[in-house]
Amino acid sequence: MKTTGLGLAMLSLGFSLLAESLLLGNGIEGVVKDGTGAAIGGARILLRGPLDRETAADPNGAFRFEGMRQGEYQLIVEKQGFEIVQRTARVSEGMTAIDIEMTPEVVRQVVHVTGAAEVVGESVTKLEGSLHETPRAATVFSAGELRERNVRSIPELLAFVPGMSPNSYRTGGYHFYARGFRMGPNDTRVDGFAGVNLGGGYGASLFGIEQAVVLRGPAGLQYGSNASPGGFINLVSKKPQPLRATRLDLRSGSYAGAGVSFAERPSVSFDFDSTGMVTSGGRILYRALFTSERQNYFTRNVLDQGQYANASMTFKLDRLGLYSLTPIFQYTSNLRPAGGGIVVSPTTSLSTNDGIDGPIHNVDLSPHDVNLSTGLQKYLGRQAGFDFRGVPTPKWTLNLSYRALRNDRHINQFTPQVNSASQIALLRNQNEVQRVQSKSEADNRYQNVDFNTAYELQGASWRSTMQAGAYTLVTGTRTTSVLGGAPAAGFPVNIYTGLGVTPLDRYPLLRLNPFAFTTNWNGYFQNRTAVMNNKLVLSLGLGYGQSHPGGAAVRKGNVMPNYAAVFNVTESVALYGSYSTSFNPVDPTLENIAGVRGAFDPTTGRNYEAGAKFDLPGRRVSATMSFFKNSVSNALVQTGINDVNLNGVRYYQEAGTRKGKGVEWSTDARLMRDVFVTAAVSYTDAVYTGSGPASAAATLAIPGSRAEKTPKWAWNARTHYERSEGRLAGLGMSLGLLWQDQRLGSNGARTFAAPDPLMLPAYTRADASVFYRINKHMDVAMNLENLTDRRIFLNATTGSSIEMAPPRTATMRVSYRF
Repeated sequence: MKTTGLGLAMLSLGFSLLAESLLLGNGIEGVVKDGTGAAIGGARILLRGPLDRETAADPNGAFRFEGMRQGEYQLIVEKQGFEIVQRTARVSEGMTAIDIEMTPEVVRQVVHVTGAAEVVGESVTKLEGSLHETPRAATVFSAGELRERNVRSIPELLAFVPGMSPNSYRTGGYHFYARGFRMGPNDTRVDGFAGVNLGGGYGASLFGIEQAVVLRGPAGLQYGSNASPGGFINLVSKKPQPLRATRLDLRSGSYAGAGVSFAERPSVSFDFDSTGMVTSGGRILYRALFTSERQNYFTRNVLDQGQYANASMTFKLDRLGLYSLTPIFQYTSNLRPAGGGIVVSPTTSLSTNDGIDGPIHNVDLSPHDVNLSTGLQKYLGRQAGFDFRGVPTPKWTLNLSYRALRNDRHINQFTPQVNSASQIALLRNQNEVQRVQSKSEADNRYQNVDFNTAYELQGASWRSTMQAGAYTLVTGTRTTSVLGGAPAAGFPVNIYTGLGVTPLDRYPLLRLNPFAFTTNWNGYFQNRTAVMNNKLVLSLGLGYGQSHPGGAAVRKGNVMPNYAAVFNVTESVALYGSYSTSFNPVDPTLENIAGVRGAFDPTTGRNYEAGAKFDLPGRRVSATMSFFKNSVSNALVQTGINDVNLNGVRYYQEAGTRKGKGVEWSTDARLMRDVFVTAAVSYTDAVYTGSGPASAAATLAIPGSRAEKTPKWAWNARTHYERSEGRLAGLGMSLGLLWQDQRLGSNGARTFAAPDPLMLPAYTRADASVFYRINKHMDVAMNLENLTDRRIFLNATTGSSIEMAPPRTATMRVSYRF
């Protein structure tokens, strides 16, 4: 815990400096009004110049940008029901005042926000609102922050979110862990839609993403069937913007650690992002995104190749922009060779039931110059759809979205296998590991339809927003069957030299099966009512859903209630509490001990949360503290092979699976005009209950065993400096520290049959970056990750399947904006 103490000491020092070093500096402030002088709240304000910024006018129409370099900026203001306003502003010493007048006459907006970067309600709970008024713990990463940190995938991002952790950086990266629960592919969505993450493969890319919104706790009310109350990730795509801007990014990098020299594994990628108005009046907007990458992994012969293209256009269907339609088209292609990050230790425990639960032995790990796997996985994704938004009246909004996605996967690879006693002996005695071939095809089709409508009522000291919505997901999956027996493991390879038998493609022919379709739907109602002049905000949600597997019995859910309250003690301090639920309908054909079918309630997840949010005016300090308690009940467990009911059938019993509790704290602060600090600390105590039928005890979780891949303690802190004026204006640097406690390395619970999967050791990671904005068109950056070249283990059930995180990594980025 020495590193924990160091991190807390750093945070304490930062806050001691805060009181004496808050400075306003240079910037722009103003008020957005209509022709009568009435304030326009919620207007979106974009700033383009030496620094790009974005915010939204508060309910009084006021906005403010701080910590800006001197120079000329373009200001663009947009609001539904008003014409777009473009102004030029020059920042000199101190604050520059500029007022904006919008036409035509006032149309009151339904959205109530305090900052555009924090408008997360619609991105997750589908009710518009800011982080401050959302009664849940959530973390938002903007596109600028993702780019600045050089974060390209969700697993890389999760280490910076309290209560979250990755499952894998590569295969299996579509899973993640949230508050002790293993989340599935559909718990990561893009614009709220399922189908981007593929089971058995890799997670969604962060390229083309405007915001990554990470919600802790369930979102089953709005998104349907899901029993795990851990968390939810929604990636908000970049959409057309009125201000014309085109950016080109060129990245190049490599590794310089863990025995890999800088020139060995070069990588290069090219990003293109362009947006603007097609017509001068702003009635038609466009967005075009493209990336191409050739990324070497630190394991030899692992070259990831990917392409991504996205095109969208927004058509404002009326002069005032009250109705808009945005068609969207996307194409992705990825080649992912097998074996990235996988190493083997012959002396580390090679079985989960040999009574050994000791540490990973680093002295005999296989090197990264030997790839124990061969072959690859290919992914091809396409999607098309649209977003429609309407504001029939100032108090009434409509949203209708549709996405058709096609994701196809091809696998043909040889991967290490150490299951039998002979394979264990081969590895221990001869340092050789056998490989097994896997080959399959999978075609996946997703049809997503999302509709919601909201209406707001308002009195002298209260306002109430009511929303009704429905979400439908039709999934079609076609997989292959093997025509004959799959080959046994063979082709042994020496884990240190790479010498061995060359794999041959001797897999039998595959037969493509027909599509199997499943329809999931859910409907919901939400209400948010603010009383006492927004002093107290009460929320209620009710939802219901069903699952319709093709050719099988309908699986029915229960009504899901969600309750929440926010009490605004002051304008800066809010206390909140919430109760949220999730569900997963069960197969009604399953029998209980009495032989009765349809007697089981849906598997249900529950999350209790309370906390406080602090937000200092001017956005110089914000913080969130949350306390949570979650659990899953009614999970079905099947009896042992000889334990049958009166019908002679193995039956099921309802059992709890796991529960957790913990505390999470995060903060953002400006220590000085050009110095920013972000930090987070989390404590998570998640355990398995171990209940279930006695006849299945050997495969059930050991009562009280800790949840896997969930560190009990974790913290991270990052200091960012950027000089805003003077000769070196635009020069910046950052330093980040991240620490995670030890955690169980398996993909499931400890059981009596497998009681001792490996424990992954705690680690500290340091990252650093330096960048320079040369002028308003060009900037360069260097990112160094895992600066001290620490050995970090991500996944390891036994010593034959250890996954490591990248060693020291250096990435150079050159950007040009037109």
